Amino acid sequence: RSGFNDGVPAAASSLIRGEYAYWFRLYNPNAAVGKINNASAVQLVQKGKIQIIEVGIAEETSNYSRIVSGLSAGDTVVAKFDENLEDKQKVIIN
Repeated sequence: RSGFNDGVPAAASSLIRGEYAYWFRLYNPNAAVGKINNASAVQLVQKGKIQIIEVGIAEETSNYSRIVSGLSAGDTVVAKFDENLEDKQKVIIN
């Protein structure tokens, strides 16, 4: 039995012994990941501004990418990578 359901991490209560590491990995929707100079990147929202950062991706499902570098738990990213948004551009989150 796996701790994943359709490629998405399951609730901690449904993980079996030895699968706890999956719960602490970062998953992002594929739509949030774009390409900048052939590198994977996301648009992080920090202090009201866009920050485009390179991320390391270990694997992808049809809907999600497992981020292994560049983001931390709790970071806020733009849900769909938007090439019209510029680095350091001010944004308002509704």
